[in-house]
Amino acid sequence: ISALSRGDEEPTTTTSDNAGAADGEQPAAGAEGAGVGDPVRDGKFEFTVNSVECGETELGDDILGTTAQGQFCLVSLTVENIGDEPQSLFGDNQYLLDSEGRKFSADTEAQLYLDEGQLTIYEEVNPGNSVEGIVVFDVPEGVELAGIELHNSALSGGVTVDLTN
Repeated sequence: ISALSRGDEEPTTTTSDNAGAADGEQPAAGAEGAGVGDPVRDGKFEFTVNSVECGETELGDDILGTTAQGQFCLVSLTVENIGDEPQSLFGDNQYLLDSEGRKFSADTEAQLYLDEGQLTIYEEVNPGNSVEGIVVFDVPEGVELAGIELHNSALSGGVTVDLTN
């Protein structure tokens, strides 16, 4: 797991005044009060949430598809590798948060039914490159979203983007 998630990295904080980042790693930036459209950093990734759309109950088509337990929320992200070596991006490392303090994991199966250009299950991102994609979550109908917790790896500290604005 450590090899896949680059577990050798120091956890990052969610403030922009982290003056002593380890190993030349960029400090977490933009987290305090960050919302949709604001870049934030965790480890070697800079994330930007482009949009959040909820309400779909089915993905795919009549032959190959899936139905939500509640409703699907599709989170569009741009992720840039700000480090100096390749980094693996996993959709499963991201979490949606609601106003009741509940944490929702990504729905990997539902992810498979998106159009090919929208996949964000796994991407290897080289330094300086960025990828765009969608992470799918299955949440209860009527849920009030509060934020999304974005992670460089399964073991990183993560950074939260406010979805209430």
